Amino acid sequence: RVGASEALGLLDAIEDRLADRNSPGLKRMRRAFNGDPTKIDAALVERELAVAFAKRARKYCDKAINGDALATPGTIAETWEGIIYTRVILPSMAEALSAEGFDADAYLTDWEDYLAAVEAGDRAAASAISPRLVEWNCAYQDELGIAECSASSDEVE
Repeated sequence: RVGASEALGLLDAIEDRLADRNSPGLKRMRRAFNGDPTKIDAALVERELAVAFAKRARKYCDKAINGDALATPGTIAETWEGIIYTRVILPSMAEALSAEGFDADAYLTDWEDYLAAVEAGDRAAASAISPRLVEWNCAYQDELGIAECSASSDEVE
């Protein structure tokens, strides 16, 4: 029971990251953590978190190049946010997409190169990398069973 209580506390801490991307998953996790601890399905929890985090990461795959300015503190911070969400889901992305030729190291390198281009204000370089970030993120969302690759839509029951 202690582990489930700790999980609920952690869920509370990230609720705002989940609520508008995977509200139904948030409810499922809350039910699981409030129920019998022996019936908590770790794979379900991982998937529910991955749905929200994949959408969060998707937002930043091209936000910098679709905005007015690169090399701003805000744009750089948002790109870092995309990298962090990607690092969280990268192991499950690699597992889900390896048969399709996904290379986790190359994908992370693309993110790092994208960040360098954003920091340098190099729109051409960032624009060349961004489609690969989007492509693999959307492939992962597809593997997760998300109906439409999205950065902002909430899942439905």
